[in-house]
Amino acid sequence: MKTILLFVGLITFCGYSYSQFKLKYTYLIVNLVYDYNKEIEKGYFIISAEVGNPNAEKIYNLKPYKLDKKTVNTGGVFFSKKSVADASIYNYLQNATEALMFLSENNWELINVYNQITSSYKAEQVGNDLFPYTTVSSSPVYYLRKEIH
Repeated sequence: MKTILLFVGLITFCGYSYSQFKLKYTYLIVNLVYDYNKEIEKGYFIISAEVGNPNAEKIYNLKPYKLDKKTVNTGGVFFSKKSVADASIYNYLQNATEALMFLSENNWELINVYNQITSSYKAEQVGNDLFPYTTVSSSPVYYLRKEIH
């Protein structure tokens, strides 16, 4: 009888300890969109995350930074100037590395990068004739994961 109870106790303990090491993840697909600030003549990036992940609130809550001349941006800070107490960060990042640092600081792990290739066509007028041509572009798509409890 003691042997059976010891055996049941060991199985219960081993099962409990195994379940503690089984990690769960949530996933997110992100594009880093490049834009240009004409006023300071410098490029910047915006994190564009696919919507629908309840664990990505900090990314979805990045504050838009408006470049209109009459707009006053208040209530946020740039990521490079943030402190621990700052709650709202602008979705205006100096480069792709800074964007990935923001994601990393929020416990997102980069698991893969794919090139998204798109093509289209345009037409250019030469003389009286219209000549179509194909345009091809590519941009990286970042696949991230985050451990959840």
